[in-house]
Amino acid sequence: MVLMREHKGISRDALLIVFVLLSAKLLVLLTVALAKDNWFHFMVTRWDGAHYTAIAAGWYTKEYQLAFAPLLPILARPLILLGASPGTSVFIVANAFSFLPPLLTLRLWGRREALFLSANPVYALFTTFPYAESLALTFLLAGLWALKEERPFASGLLFGLAVLSKYSAVLPIAGLSLYLLAFRREWRLPRLSRFYLPIGFAGLVSGLLFYLTAGNPLAYLEVERGWDAKIVGPIDSLNWLLARNWFTRQDWRVMSLHISPELWALRHLLFLGLYVLGLALLIKGRKDVEFWYSLPTVLLQASIRGVPLISTPRLLLPAVPAWGALGERLGEKGLALAVVLMLLLTPFITCWHVYAFFA
Repeated sequence: MVLMREHKGISRDALLIVFVLLSAKLLVLLTVALAKDNWFHFMVTRWDGAHYTAIAAGWYTKEYQLAFAPLLPILARPLILLGASPGTSVFIVANAFSFLPPLLTLRLWGRREALFLSANPVYALFTTFPYAESLALTFLLAGLWALKEERPFASGLLFGLAVLSKYSAVLPIAGLSLYLLAFRREWRLPRLSRFYLPIGFAGLVSGLLFYLTAGNPLAYLEVERGWDAKIVGPIDSLNWLLARNWFTRQDWRVMSLHISPELWALRHLLFLGLYVLGLALLIKGRKDVEFWYSLPTVLLQASIRGVPLISTPRLLLPAVPAWGALGERLGEKGLALAVVLMLLLTPFITCWHVYAFFA
């Protein structure tokens, strides 16, 4: 009877989480539809969505496309073969996976953390537009779950799929590696080899893709340098935003709101500050695995320059435990208020992405 009650409780929580995420995604779709006449075409041909759609349609034809990992286009191919357009296929796959990270968060940590992720307007935006965030987060969180269950090969396999979904998934894996080597002495060669074997295979597949496309197994690094990406430290990172560089000096506008370099910097500091606070809460709660998992993503985003710095809100999404720690600290009334406020912010953030560029 106890197990039945727990199962029913989890089911009610899961339904609530799906409802909140559906509400946020519908707000995204409604905002885009009101802003653009041919709204669906806009969604699948704008920013990263255009690249994933092009890769799904004709594979990698340009070197700069190597910045985008292959798993989302690969999973879209069966739908294309069944007659769907490449844009529709990528959109369906990205949105289908988008419900899994909040449900995995519910399983890993609890109701508050999962609701806080579901209502996050950045999460709703970039899992409704055809980006690879939903795939990467699904495999990252599933890999973390398998690791907590002491299943090294399954964990490594899922993390390998995360890397093939989004190359920046190596950051949480690197943090977990430091944790395993420093604090889990029982994880020695037999377990570590089972853990790293599928991750290493994913790395080989990626290197082969780079070599076949650009003749260089490290082509991804060259592509990122072309986007002015460089690790410089927090102060220089902030100065890059404020210095009216080639990106921030453009006349970006959300309707009548001009997005100045100062506003870009303020947005960066706001999101970075929330995740740093989340890291502090993880330390306070002695959640070592979650802290080490989240730390490299936050550290890199605090210390990088170039186009990736503009994408701070999106590139911080893999640090789910740090974000969830904020929601976990809220009481029921505080959580409800936070969910409502984030839903109300969703149309504005969507407009920012439609009329300018959000992340």
